[in-house]
Amino acid sequence: MILLGWVLYFLLHSLLALNSVKQLAQQSFPAFFPFYRLTYNVIAIAGYALILWYQFDQPQDWLWRPGWLVRLPGLGLGLAGAWIMREAMRGYDLGEFVGQKQLAAPDFLPPLQTRGWNARVRHPLYFGSILGLGGAFLLWPSQQMLIFLLTHLAYIYLGSLWEEKKLETLYGPAYVRYKKRVPGLIPWRKAIPEATPEE
Repeated sequence: MILLGWVLYFLLHSLLALNSVKQLAQQSFPAFFPFYRLTYNVIAIAGYALILWYQFDQPQDWLWRPGWLVRLPGLGLGLAGAWIMREAMRGYDLGEFVGQKQLAAPDFLPPLQTRGWNARVRHPLYFGSILGLGGAFLLWPSQQMLIFLLTHLAYIYLGSLWEEKKLETLYGPAYVRYKKRVPGLIPWRKAIPEATPEE
């Protein structure tokens, strides 16, 4: 049931983010469209919280009982992931991220971000999530958390590939150049100089 819940959630999450669905919403409900991003975020947060609550409300089927030798690294990974996500968010426009700016300008397109953590990895929020997911599994190594980990990792990988195509469409050659210089999910190379995409 938990597996089905996460699969359906990620399918709905991806469906609502499709450009074709957005265009359909814009054509069908033009007055509503400025609220699309905001509504999308509300649905995403509410749905995620509901499935997560259901998952932790069930009796946990432990794969093993974690001691402190496992939990401490898990806590470290979780904190590192949270810190990276916090630092990465500094580079984004929060008003655009939550959908506030789209209320005034539905076609608003923020500049391509290549600074901060985006100079190290193209998807820093995903990278922070990967660390956090690994940490969560070490803290709660149950069958339910294994499903949670695997479904999220699969979504992050597939979602990053799909997002790359969208970004190439939106930003064109600037994103293609950026993509060649910066790793996708794991920052395994030296950070690029913090430069604007036009350079």
